[in-house]
Amino acid sequence: MTMETNTSTTPDSVDLPESAEATATVRPAKSESVKRKNDEDVDWALGPGSVSWQVMKDPTVFVVGLLREAILLTLHPAFAAAAVDHDSFGDDPVERFRHVAIYTYGATYGSKQDAERVSQMVRRRHTQIVGVEPLALLPYRAHSEYELGLTSAMLTASFLAAYEELHGELTSVRRDQFVLEQKVPAALLGVQPDHLPSTYGAMIDYIAHARNRFATGLQARETLSPFGISEYPAGTVIGDLPFFQRKAAMFAARAVADMAMLTMSWEERELVSINRRPKLGSKAAVRLSLHLLSAWFRSERGLLAFDAFIKAHTAGIFRRALEADAARGGRTRVARFQVPDAAAFVVEVPDLVANWPGSTEKYALGIERGQAETGSWL
Repeated sequence: MTMETNTSTTPDSVDLPESAEATATVRPAKSESVKRKNDEDVDWALGPGSVSWQVMKDPTVFVVGLLREAILLTLHPAFAAAAVDHDSFGDDPVERFRHVAIYTYGATYGSKQDAERVSQMVRRRHTQIVGVEPLALLPYRAHSEYELGLTSAMLTASFLAAYEELHGELTSVRRDQFVLEQKVPAALLGVQPDHLPSTYGAMIDYIAHARNRFATGLQARETLSPFGISEYPAGTVIGDLPFFQRKAAMFAARAVADMAMLTMSWEERELVSINRRPKLGSKAAVRLSLHLLSAWFRSERGLLAFDAFIKAHTAGIFRRALEADAARGGRTRVARFQVPDAAAFVVEVPDLVANWPGSTEKYALGIERGQAETGSWL
């Protein structure tokens, strides 16, 4: 149920509409243009000066933040069912992370056409994610308003939590701006902007109400168990490794999971219930290792490794953006940055399930039953 791309195909880019009229809190989507080496203007989806570029610049934020999001969303039954039925996370977590990284860095650091191209891949994949969730015995579909909104909000919160653990808290204004900016990639996946929070405080409440509705069954425990004390089963990439390689891979996976849990609230850690000692021995050792990992990823050697991980095309998008962001006048770009109006980026999804209840507080497990029984969203 979490976002996945299929990098084996590259659909034609689709031009996005011009930004809508400015509101009191969101200014028009007038991305700053920066010259390429061939003098072609770049029409950024977000652009230099954005908080998103600052937050996602450290690949460790992506790695730890994505694992945090994946672990927490497993506690929502539809996501757990999708993870077991469709997701490659259990079978090949490295390739799964690569697919999501290609989407994330293309949508965050690319032009509008880049962002639409990678988003189109995700939307295509989402059309295939359907099934029946065993707790409420209800059909689920990745293209569902509530699940898409919750995925986006949890990703935003997780990336920000990882960033602030590593680099310190942003100001309240910058936090709010990051939340607003993240509505743009969400809109390209079919999420209506008013289904998402607009401030950091609203995001905390949004996720807290959703968390109160989490319910864990066997599928959630099955997905989370390798991060505890269980092994990946035979037939998975890690499970089929030779003994010593498998042990090393499991140690690494659990060490990164410890880093992700370091950024969680105590309530979230209780819900996840991975009850073991940190693989590195202590919370202090986990925090130190997280910072060392960040330092390595931000080195030239680490960035080259990340380039190889996200493959040449996306690496080119990322490096172009880093060059633009490092150009003279950075403070001016930050001061003048205009948050795009996400409404101008919304893509209509034909098979979208209209199950948004008005807020996460109003959601209840099985709320879709009336719709399912009438066949209104099948």
